[in-house]
Amino acid sequence: MPGLFDLTDPGTQALWRQAVSFLRSSNQGNQVQQKLEDHRRLQQQTIQEIRALRTEIKQPNGQTETVQTLTVADEQATAPTEIPKVPIVASEPYSHYAPDMDVSIGCIPCTRAHLSTIAASLKAADHGHLDQVSSAREEIVALKEYDLTDEKLALTPERDRTILTKYRSQLDALEAGLTGPAPEATVAAASLKEALRFAREDGIGHPEVQIRVARTEEAINALERVTLAPERMKQMPKEEADRARKILPELRRARQDLINHTHSSEELESVTARIALIDQELNPPPAADKVKAISQQAQEMNRNFRMDALASFQPHEGVTAS
Repeated sequence: MPGLFDLTDPGTQALWRQAVSFLRSSNQGNQVQQKLEDHRRLQQQTIQEIRALRTEIKQPNGQTETVQTLTVADEQATAPTEIPKVPIVASEPYSHYAPDMDVSIGCIPCTRAHLSTIAASLKAADHGHLDQVSSAREEIVALKEYDLTDEKLALTPERDRTILTKYRSQLDALEAGLTGPAPEATVAAASLKEALRFAREDGIGHPEVQIRVARTEEAINALERVTLAPERMKQMPKEEADRARKILPELRRARQDLINHTHSSEELESVTARIALIDQELNPPPAADKVKAISQQAQEMNRNFRMDALASFQPHEGVTAS
């Protein structure tokens, strides 16, 4: 049924993540094994009690019944039943790529990784590698799309939420200076790069992979049918419109391959590279002087975030660190 499972819906994503997390961390195997062991011990205890009582029973000849005088049938009836061992399956993390990941809340270490990558990419761009602007742009989008969402921040403990909220607003200003004419291409590239990192460790079917692939498809559809619609392209500068017309056939092929021919991390890697190149074609970097100013902002933001995060973990007044 169309629309029954919308992987771009935050509620559906949360339910899926919780279900997979439960199944992977389930200790039902351990519980079954414990019940079988309890049953085995109870059976042995009961047999010993029965045999102890039988020693007090007198035979017709006046002799006392003993364990040795039990019949073969009695021995067989009271022998413990062999209970097969149930293998104990060790619980697995929700994600091997991010074993400490909490899918419900914002993440200080995740944000730190994204911000440091943004700062490094823009520093490289400021030194002449302007293609790195797209990497910084994608990291900003990934951070806002998947980590610093309203839903996650609402559930984040207050100490972390205060820091993350402060820097999310600064990211908005940073993004505004880097956003190109086709932001949907950046969303698609950022989502697939995130999906690929999970797929290499957790497999192509992992929820975090499929959520990002679904978001990519949504972004590419919007790019093809809205941003690059014929009536809008007529309003674009000629150079920008010519660039879009040239890239549209490859964009369509990449989307079709993503939907129909992506069954492994290697195939996902190939499509990801194609979408990333499309993003670079449609969203060229800003002028060098603008890149320099934005790079300086990113370096300062990265330093300040690191200091704020470290300060939040310092012991409070009157509290001794263990």
